[in-house]
Amino acid sequence: MLKRLPVESLLRAKVMRGELILRTLASSCATSNPMSIKLEVRQVAAAGRGLFTKDPISHGQVLYRQAPLVACPGLGATGKLESVCSNCLAFFSQDSRKTADRVEFCGDDCESAAQETFLGVQRKLELAPLQEHCRRHNIRFPLLVARLAFMCLSKQASPDSLSSLCFAKPPEPLPISWVEEYTILRGVLEKAGFTADSLSFLSLPWYVKQISRLHINVFRVELVKPLNPADWLSAAAASIGTGGSGAAGSGVYLLPSMMNHSCDPNIDVLFPENNFKMELTARRDISAGEELLITYIDAAAHVEVRRSELQWAYGFSCQCPRCNEEASLIK
Repeated sequence: MLKRLPVESLLRAKVMRGELILRTLASSCATSNPMSIKLEVRQVAAAGRGLFTKDPISHGQVLYRQAPLVACPGLGATGKLESVCSNCLAFFSQDSRKTADRVEFCGDDCESAAQETFLGVQRKLELAPLQEHCRRHNIRFPLLVARLAFMCLSKQASPDSLSSLCFAKPPEPLPISWVEEYTILRGVLEKAGFTADSLSFLSLPWYVKQISRLHINVFRVELVKPLNPADWLSAAAASIGTGGSGAAGSGVYLLPSMMNHSCDPNIDVLFPENNFKMELTARRDISAGEELLITYIDAAAHVEVRRSELQWAYGFSCQCPRCNEEASLIK
């Protein structure tokens, strides 16, 4: 399991990376902070860094609305990509899908956007070996790294796009599966004719850096599946295959990546357009100077389940007031 690096050695670095993210958002995306709320990054004991508001925020106020830096559909139970738009991750009905070179989209706009960012590379590849590897190991991160690599080859992203995010310490020695999936990705690109020069960024150390960041920064894109009567049968079958999950895929979002966890958060993570565009909304009134907190897991679960899941996935046992109170009642 990946572990966070020692907090005491990374406090300043985490804060500096957080400030870089805020500057990047402020300069590159006017809609990322639609209410012009002033935010700042501070050191937080035992968590490294946290995101705080300088202004009071009202219940229901929107702090952030933006598409992900990189996103990718998830794999269904059969190992094939979910029946969602390959660009915006929206579920679509059987009669509304648009297929282009074995890649599905919800419409012309998403196909055009994909063509500019990743489709020109992806349509040349046979990705079945990488998808099968992910299905066999029940993992999703290699598909995101692959999508980022396609964007880099299309000159629509930098190999350093994720460098401002916090990262987990890679295990030593590296898991064999990491080396395998890197080899698979590199191999399918070389087989498609990409030269060593064009793939110079795609080294094993680069791949490991991306994976170590994705492990603690990826969000599941939870969307509502279509309820058109014509789609009920296929939707029901999909629900059986995925355990009823509404996860269309995964994405990396800059601002929420700086927020720490609480089982009683003050910020809701929403997908109001039922696609990959995320919205952060205040779930209660928030005072100036408060830390902004989201939940990393299902906050409705039992405290022991929540703590176990957080320990396994993120390397910490939650000590938020809610967890401490609920744990005290079962001792």
